[in-house]
Amino acid sequence: MLNAARRHLNPATLIALAALVFAMSGGAYALGSGSGPGKSKMVASAAKAKKKSVTTTRGARGPAGPKGQAGATGPAGPQGPQGVKGDTGASGSQGLPGEKGLQGEPGDNGASVVVVSEEPASCPTEEGVAYEVEGTGVENVVCSGEEGKEGALGTAGTTLPHGATETGSWSASFNLSGELRYLPLSFPIPLASEGAFSHAIVVNVGAKAPAECENASHAGTAGPENPEATSGYLCIYVGLEEPESGKKLEGTVLKPGGQAAAGFSTAGALLNLSNGMAESPAWGTFAVTG
Repeated sequence: MLNAARRHLNPATLIALAALVFAMSGGAYALGSGSGPGKSKMVASAAKAKKKSVTTTRGARGPAGPKGQAGATGPAGPQGPQGVKGDTGASGSQGLPGEKGLQGEPGDNGASVVVVSEEPASCPTEEGVAYEVEGTGVENVVCSGEEGKEGALGTAGTTLPHGATETGSWSASFNLSGELRYLPLSFPIPLASEGAFSHAIVVNVGAKAPAECENASHAGTAGPENPEATSGYLCIYVGLEEPESGKKLEGTVLKPGGQAAAGFSTAGALLNLSNGMAESPAWGTFAVTG
């Protein structure tokens, strides 16, 4: 057995064992019992060899650990700049009507009006009334108005005064023979006296109104849109005609009644228009002056 141990001992093995012993004894003892320069070098070499033999090897990275808990919320940062205004959104649908509210309590009765005087001195003619709202002590005065001006001439029981003018309008459509008889012209206010045939004038389209159908104060303006007549005249203005041949209208004025006499009465006239063509419309105005 000792022979076998000796076979395994060699200088390298002995040095390793000496280093191990030195390390275990803390470097207090050398391999021999004595001390000297040679032995001190051996101890130093052994200590140096031990220091060199200590190495660190980094192993492979381990797996990631679990996620830690969220930290505390940090302080709010400064406010950023205002953004660009967005587009206007679409209108929402109309909501449903709300429920009917409860009926309120009846209100207090209003204050009464008390008449203080029926002839207040502050009115110019002492005609009116002075009143106050009960409980206020404030007097209010309402005076009668002044007498108004005479109103416009009425139609009941009156006649057209001398120099006054009344106007009206008419329309017609010719029959197949191109002639229309007895187109009525009514005077809203009756005339005081009848006129003669010579006092009735028909002014056709485009024709200048004669002096008898012009108002002297603004001559040259009479026409279908502004009918005029001098005193004692009936002027009939044609405003539109559409005869196919372009022929002008021909008209005569007759008294109302069955005799078909020329002229006009205090109530109006009958206008007989003819253009010799069929199915032609016409319209116009008239003026008569008392």
